Amino acid sequence: ITQEELNGIQTHRHGLDFGFENDPCALMSVAYDAKKKTLYIYEEWVKHGQFEEAIFEEIKRRGLINKVVNADSAERKAIERLNTLGARKVAKCWKAPNYVEDGLHWLRSLRAIIIDPMKCPVAVKEWTRYEFKRTRSGDLTNQYVDANNHTIDAVRYALESEIRYGDALHKWGM
Repeated sequence: ITQEELNGIQTHRHGLDFGFENDPCALMSVAYDAKKKTLYIYEEWVKHGQFEEAIFEEIKRRGLINKVVNADSAERKAIERLNTLGARKVAKCWKAPNYVEDGLHWLRSLRAIIIDPMKCPVAVKEWTRYEFKRTRSGDLTNQYVDANNHTIDAVRYALESEIRYGDALHKWGM
């Protein structure tokens, strides 16, 4: 994904999925072209064992201090700590019933999801290996797996407004 491509897209979003020991923390940056229904995943930071200070430093390094970063609402204490450190636009995402399923369904409705393999190797791995749950006999079900999906979750958080409001945002010029 070139900088020229990214410059031509109006909608840039950022999402944060917290993790620590068993699961990594994932900070993702994406661009969404509503006209083409194409998502560009262009920057990732995925690490285990990161305290809020390290997450804040990555937010600062990327120039996201004054940008909205939607984060996992289950980690309210971590969100408050990041705000206290100076990342005042880290916000908890809104989780409704079926939030995961609705978000994944919306992502599946896109015409294309383009992941920069050089800048986002973990995302490439997760997104290309993610599949539905399997039965004991190995058949696929229609249920989503909640494992090895940290970049996917962070992207869902980043795109929360698009998932909730869809094309209405584009019509309003947002």
